[in-house]
Amino acid sequence: MPPRLRLTAPPLILSRPEAQSRRFALEARRAGIDGAILISPVLQVHLDPPAALPPGDLVLSSVHGVAAARDLSGRRVWAVGAATARAALAAGADLQQTAPDIAALATLLLAARPERVVHLRGTHVAGSLIEDLSAAGIRAEGITVYDQAARRISDAARRAIAAGPVLLPLFSPRSAALLGAEVDGPPVAARVLAISAAAARAWPWPGEVRIAARPDGRAMLDGLRGLVDREGDR
Repeated sequence: MPPRLRLTAPPLILSRPEAQSRRFALEARRAGIDGAILISPVLQVHLDPPAALPPGDLVLSSVHGVAAARDLSGRRVWAVGAATARAALAAGADLQQTAPDIAALATLLLAARPERVVHLRGTHVAGSLIEDLSAAGIRAEGITVYDQAARRISDAARRAIAAGPVLLPLFSPRSAALLGAEVDGPPVAARVLAISAAAARAWPWPGEVRIAARPDGRAMLDGLRGLVDREGDR
């Protein structure tokens, strides 16, 4: 029996903000995903740094919050995701704990019960961290330090999605909804991978949406490799 030919991976469409998409593209290449990569963000991040950080334990749920805070020297920080934790440490933070998502971090904070919690967040917020902590008697507030403005996808990305098989990773509920709204008709050939069940639910089109084993970049890479292998078996 002749050996099966190895096929190039379908194009990978990255819709995260520019800097995050470029980092993920490098990781995808290192992971062996060898198809074309099209970076077409559906979100543009605009930082709005506070004049001064209020006292209390800081919650950082993205690297954008770290960038807005700038200097975290000596500040107690609770982080969502490994990338946010690394950025916080690089900015001088006293990292307390890291969780894969905001709900898991809320559980850690409810157990630790710090005196005061300040969430440095974006304009669009997932979850109910402040409400949950406040209901438990923990002084908590959220400060908006960046905005995530919607962007149109590029013509090249739109054509690739319409033309045939593509890999579509969805990294948040909002970006999933925005990307779905940009698609011209059901993307029947798209191989869709969501970082969470919430992101999968936000995808507006019918068809299979796989969910990563964990809500992090490594699991997303593993899931994309699985989709590439599945495509090669067709």
